Amino acid sequence: MYYSTENSVYKPDVCAPGARAATYIETEVLKDNRANGGTSASCPIVTGICAQLMQAYPVLKSNPMLVKSVIMSSAYELDSMSDIYSTSNSVMPALTRECGPGVVDAYKAYSVLENNNYDTFGGYQMSFNYAFDVLQRDVSNNKDIFLCLNWLQWNVIDYNDEYYDVEDFQHTLSLYDPNGTLVAVSDYQYDKKQFIRYKPTQSGRYTVRITRSYTGAPGYYPDFAVAHS
Repeated sequence: MYYSTENSVYKPDVCAPGARAATYIETEVLKDNRANGGTSASCPIVTGICAQLMQAYPVLKSNPMLVKSVIMSSAYELDSMSDIYSTSNSVMPALTRECGPGVVDAYKAYSVLENNNYDTFGGYQMSFNYAFDVLQRDVSNNKDIFLCLNWLQWNVIDYNDEYYDVEDFQHTLSLYDPNGTLVAVSDYQYDKKQFIRYKPTQSGRYTVRITRSYTGAPGYYPDFAVAHS
């Protein structure tokens, strides 16, 4: 199931195998070739990957937005997503309504963490920078950059136990090449994530700028996390 309407969040955040996923009990005990499908199979796969990543990198245990950024930035795209790229004037994230960024990839997610291709931010600033290097071999091999930003939506319960939303922050994700030229943007206003897919044309240090827009409650500044592969 996914949202197909405009001005709505992009769901799912990531895909996972969900067809004919047999369990040990089904294959070894029941011996009748039974197999589950759908989210009953795909959700445990993603949960298991997250648990293993948390075991290897305990910093993830207190950073759910970092877990999400790592998982999304490391997904592998499907054939149907071959032409979805961000541009310097794009607004929509480089995602699909049906599959998000693609299919979860445990090994690639681990590589994002192993190579320190992530950062977390917080505080009162309204603009943040993050930088990473693109090697010449990556350019020669036509490697795409996948860049994901996630932040939490916070809510408050008042003295009357009424639950209401105070999240009026939005974050724009911008990518600049080594010459300082803006090459890709994700600035979607109906979600709590931004996603860029860009094919670099030159090697060197790329800069990511994260800019907040704010009309919310005073003193509220959500933490967020970015990751790339």
